[in-house]
Amino acid sequence: MAGAAAANATLAVVQLIGGVAFASVALLADTAHQAVDALALGTSLVAARLARRPPSARRSFGWARADALGAAASALVLLASTGWLAVESVRRLVDPEAVEGVGVLVLGLVGVAVNGASLRLIGHGTALSIRAARLHLLTDLAGSAAVVVAAVLVTTLGWDRVDAVASLLITVLVVRASVSLARQAADVLLDAVPTGVDADAVCAAIAALAGVDDVHHVHVRSIGPDALEATAHITLDGACSVHEAQVRVRAIEALLADRFGIGHVTVQVECHPCETPAHAGP
Repeated sequence: MAGAAAANATLAVVQLIGGVAFASVALLADTAHQAVDALALGTSLVAARLARRPPSARRSFGWARADALGAAASALVLLASTGWLAVESVRRLVDPEAVEGVGVLVLGLVGVAVNGASLRLIGHGTALSIRAARLHLLTDLAGSAAVVVAAVLVTTLGWDRVDAVASLLITVLVVRASVSLARQAADVLLDAVPTGVDADAVCAAIAALAGVDDVHHVHVRSIGPDALEATAHITLDGACSVHEAQVRVRAIEALLADRFGIGHVTVQVECHPCETPAHAGP
């Protein structure tokens, strides 16, 4: 990921110079996107490394949530970069300026090559920071492709307004990608039930186990990349020893790991539901 960040930062500088020299707002839009993405890739790199740190006495859950924090920061920075681009694009639609199509075409093709290579460099992964990096690079790739198409039309047909249209298209792609990424990060940070997990199904699966009389206070959340946690209160059917209760808890842990991929399970065993008057104390 470090190599991809360096490549995007270098490309941003080159495109900034070219965008000013060739009077291309589409190229400037892609430049801003590249610069923000270089920052986002760096943020994702730091977040991914923090997320791998082991738990400590102060941070007993470790640094796993750094992954979501990095993704949220990337999304917010990316959204902040779109305002000026949208305003400038609309201005160029109303009052178009001459664009040097050949130069824009060359830099657009360079952008396609760099972003394609960067995607290969970072590879695949389910961590939110890695997904954020791939999302940034995919929108970069689409933006560079839009720059190339605009440059071809400007060069062959003299349609200078196409440059502004391409810029608006890039801006829309950036906003959509950023909102989606911010929503995913917020779900993790706010302990939402992870996508693909049905909390009701988890509850029903536990309740269906032999010896379980009642299940309540079931919560499922993501605690980091590829790490899910579930907590639940259960009431067992009939009297049993502590050992027997632990055996049933182990059965619940195995069930949730096998069927739902939940690796961290905390079960509170009760003799009767915790809302009953017997739990009210003296």
